[in-house]
Amino acid sequence: MRTRKNQHGLSIWTFLFTAAVIGFFAFLFMKVFPPYYDNLRIKRAMEIMVQDDNVGKSNKRKVIKKLNRRLIIDYVNEVVDMNQAMTLTRKDSGVEIIVAYEVVIPIAYNLSALVEFENVVFARP
Repeated sequence: MRTRKNQHGLSIWTFLFTAAVIGFFAFLFMKVFPPYYDNLRIKRAMEIMVQDDNVGKSNKRKVIKKLNRRLIIDYVNEVVDMNQAMTLTRKDSGVEIIVAYEVVIPIAYNLSALVEFENVVFARP
């Protein structure tokens, strides 16, 4: 008596579908990753600025100037307009610096993704 052997593995359609799904998510990752990386560098520059400089007693213009000097090094100074995005809130024990901004990422044709960022650091005088 002859037994029937079943094939194992992917068919061409399953392979194409799997490749399309992986390709789609790789494409989305490549489109969305740069704004997140820029935000990481902005957050890191804010934390370094607060640790190194005496920003607890500075006004908004001086804080923006100090932060932009740090962002120029990482080529992130043109990502966001700090005059509009930065907010300084004075409290009893220091200054809360908030940088909140949005980035619109064009995906394809008229499809876009809106990413909102809000970075908060606290500076003591």
